[in-house]
Amino acid sequence: MRASIALVAAALLLDFVLPGQRFTTDVIKVDRKIQKHNNAAKGHHYSYQLSSTQHTFSVSETVAKCTKPGDDIEYSISRLFGEVNWCKPMQMQTRAYYSLRWLAALLLPLSVLVLMFVAPRVKSALDVDVLVFVLQVVLMVEFVFLVFV
Repeated sequence: MRASIALVAAALLLDFVLPGQRFTTDVIKVDRKIQKHNNAAKGHHYSYQLSSTQHTFSVSETVAKCTKPGDDIEYSISRLFGEVNWCKPMQMQTRAYYSLRWLAALLLPLSVLVLMFVAPRVKSALDVDVLVFVLQVVLMVEFVFLVFV
């Protein structure tokens, strides 16, 4: 079981780190949607989706605000799971990484791998089995989501 989880984590990491297929296309539209929280605070936030001539993907507020229809945008699609790893509007000097992709494809798999291999060595000092288990479950749910959705 450890080996299969390590393999999934490595696949997710490689999918994010390896160069994907690059596209340079026109922006068709940038959508801003309000996301309401159904809790006591009744708060909300906005999410942004960019539609190009070939793909539609989530972007940060910074990218959404500096991009308008007709602008050129460069982005990279990952090889294994077909996710957008980064985008770069021509108005920006650096690539922009969507925070959820950064978290799900880099931070989570890396955390799982580190904890899987560090936990047995520090077992006497810390009880991290529950944390390792929870992160492994989240990693597998993410993997199933990427494969089947």
